Amino acid sequence: MFFRVTFLALFFQTFGIFAAQLDLAVVEFPQTKTVEQLASALTKCRLADLTNSDRTVTKNPDLADGYVLFSQSIPAAPDIQSSTRIKSTRVEVSSRFQNGMLQVQITLSEGKDSGLHLFTQRIFQGQAPFQPGTPQVISLRKFTAKSKVFSKNRSDFKETTTTIAIFAQMK
Repeated sequence: MFFRVTFLALFFQTFGIFAAQLDLAVVEFPQTKTVEQLASALTKCRLADLTNSDRTVTKNPDLADGYVLFSQSIPAAPDIQSSTRIKSTRVEVSSRFQNGMLQVQITLSEGKDSGLHLFTQRIFQGQAPFQPGTPQVISLRKFTAKSKVFSKNRSDFKETTTTIAIFAQMK
């Protein structure tokens, strides 16, 4: 009897994580964000509710104005290989959960039909310590672009900053 109880306890501790769902999201913000800023804002929400639209659905100013590039809920496993198509976009997800670390790679391939098929590919990847339960920031990339702006015989350079974050939550 003791052996059965011990075996069941070890079984559920070891494999209990694989009965869970893993929510992944890639969100683009039109301004500079920090990991600390996003992590503290994520503690007050569920990732599935936040990314349930094309825009982030929240009243929290740190998470507002985000554009959801990708969001998916998949069964959690130590190694995940997933592929899906949404309109003209193919999404491939691969992740590995090992020794408390989560590695994620999300590839968005968009097809443009202009006689010949042209494809643009965007790859988002990251690795971070991961604890099941609360949403966490897995990766954060910042881009700065300069563009020329013309107005009334005058040209200026305008600098814009974009932040792209990968979020994950295991529930």
